[in-house]
Amino acid sequence: MDIHLSDGSAFNIFSAITVEIPIIFITAYDEYAIEAFRVNSIDYILKPIDPVYLKRALDKYHKLGRTEIHRYLSKMPELSLVQGYPERLLIPINDKLLPVSLAQVSCFYTSSDDTRVFMRNGENYPYRKTLDSIMSTLNPKEFFRANKQFIVAKKSVKDITIWFDNRLLLTLDTAIPERIYVSKNRASEFRQWIVE
Repeated sequence: MDIHLSDGSAFNIFSAITVEIPIIFITAYDEYAIEAFRVNSIDYILKPIDPVYLKRALDKYHKLGRTEIHRYLSKMPELSLVQGYPERLLIPINDKLLPVSLAQVSCFYTSSDDTRVFMRNGENYPYRKTLDSIMSTLNPKEFFRANKQFIVAKKSVKDITIWFDNRLLLTLDTAIPERIYVSKNRASEFRQWIVE
C-alpha cells in the first residue's frame, strides 16, 4: 500500500475500518514508519524500490502460517464491499446543472415519457437516466426499488397500507402522479428495509 493516495493518506482507511490483513507499505517518506507498524504493517519500503528489500518483505509475508494467510485473505471481500455513495446529484436543466441533495429526494419516477426526480418540497425535475442506472448509484439502505416505475426514499415513506393480495400501497411526503404499489413478492423485503 502506498501512503500518499490521490484522495488522501492511506492512514485514513485505518481510522475508518479495521484492517486485519498484513500490509507492506511502499512510500517515498520515512517519517510514517512508526505509524505504519501500528496498523498491522509487516514491512516498510522506501522508494525507489530496492528489489532486495521487496523480496525480503514478500518472504516475511510468505513465512506467515497458511492458516493466518487464509484468515487474512478471507477478510478481503469485506474490505472490497466498503463503498461510498453520493450525497448529491446533478440535474441538467437547459444549459445549467442543478445540484440536488439526495436527502431531499422523495422518489424517482419513470413513465413512458420520461424519468423525473420528485423532491420532498413538492418540486420535480426531469432526469435523463433509467431507474436501473439510478439505483446502481444509490445507497440501498436509503432507497428502495418499489416497482418498475418507482425508487422511493426511506425518509419519505409516510404511510403503508396493506392492499388486497398482500401488496403494499405507499404514501409519500410529496404528491406523485400515480399510486406506488410494492408487489407481494417484494413486500417482505420492503418491510425489513423500512425498519433497518
